[in-house]
Amino acid sequence: CDRTTAWRRWQLALTKIAARLNAQ
Repeated sequence: CDRTTAWRRWQLALTKIAARLNAQ
């Protein structure tokens, strides 16, 4: 398992959530 990949996926998820919150 690649830690960097997991970290990138986690950050992408956070970014999407933040974008949704900001959109509202």
